[in-house]
Amino acid sequence: EKYPGEELFLVATACEIYAEEVYDLMGEEKLPCTLRVDADGNLCVGTPAERSELSDVVPEFKPQSSLEQELWATFPWLLHVRLGSSAHATLVTRTRGLRHCLVKSIQDLDTVSTSALQMRVVGSSTEHSKSSRSHAVLKMEVMNMETLQAREAVEDARALIAPLQSAIDNHNQEVCSKLLGDWDQETSTMAIKQFEGGQEELDKAFAALMIKKKQLEPAISAVLEKIEGAYNQLEAVRHHKAVGGALVLVDLAGADYDKRDVGTQTTAQEKKESTDINKSLLALKECFRYIAGNNKAGGKGPFRGSKLTRLLEDSLLPQAHSRRKNKACESVMVVNVSPADHIAKRTINVLRYGQIFADGSKISGKK
Repeated sequence: EKYPGEELFLVATACEIYAEEVYDLMGEEKLPCTLRVDADGNLCVGTPAERSELSDVVPEFKPQSSLEQELWATFPWLLHVRLGSSAHATLVTRTRGLRHCLVKSIQDLDTVSTSALQMRVVGSSTEHSKSSRSHAVLKMEVMNMETLQAREAVEDARALIAPLQSAIDNHNQEVCSKLLGDWDQETSTMAIKQFEGGQEELDKAFAALMIKKKQLEPAISAVLEKIEGAYNQLEAVRHHKAVGGALVLVDLAGADYDKRDVGTQTTAQEKKESTDINKSLLALKECFRYIAGNNKAGGKGPFRGSKLTRLLEDSLLPQAHSRRKNKACESVMVVNVSPADHIAKRTINVLRYGQIFADGSKISGKK
């Protein structure tokens, strides 16, 4: 099934998990990433946040004079002098997801995979000196331009909610500080502040606050209009049923039971790398066991055991709140074995690891 003018392509992202930290590999340099859970319970991977004043994004937000804006931009502590320690900054913080590339041909895919692999951490293990010391995740999602743009519009609009709420809170705080007196604990009331100029001075203060309120109202309307428009745009998108389907390729670093002596055969950093790799692989194995039904504790599963398992949860066992369009999933593991007799024990362990995964895949496929 196709829709008029629709062109499907892949949106590729790449990241690595090294020393329990996540790094974005899609670009000229690595970027450290943060993991957070949104209001719906979905994990979001974000690159360093971009910050700007609300007035730069929403021109209607001009609650202060140009002189005040310049002073506050230079000396942000003046906001707290005016409104007290409870004042909020009206900064738009936009945390974007992993950087992505559009893949429309085999050549595009080769470029993406090659550039990402070149930045992956490589070091010395007990087997060879060019061993992967991180877990790499390459995700390719089926997409069209209309859906991609609608998603970006929603994220841009959602970033305006917090600073707008801060602006409203600041105005309410200023109203309380200028018009109301101290809190009376005995009567649980607050009296109107007494002005030296009497009712005339009170009226002037009230009129000034009403002007600021009217200046704030256009910004509220503009932000609400942006948010409503963005969500309407996303809901109105009609696309091929394949949009949202994804292929996630994960290259796990191999388990390395490093018994080399620090200082003579290896470094403390290399020993720590081996420890971090083994811990994350153990956490992933526990998730496989949970999926296979061997974990009787119930709940949401042990996916919080490591950054690796948190990233793979939506692929291995998507929850009801998952934003994926296509929640049906199939997982395949390819294990690397060797006929060499000196690592026969490790080969057996790898096969057992793969069997745990296979048992979980059979059970999850029946659900």
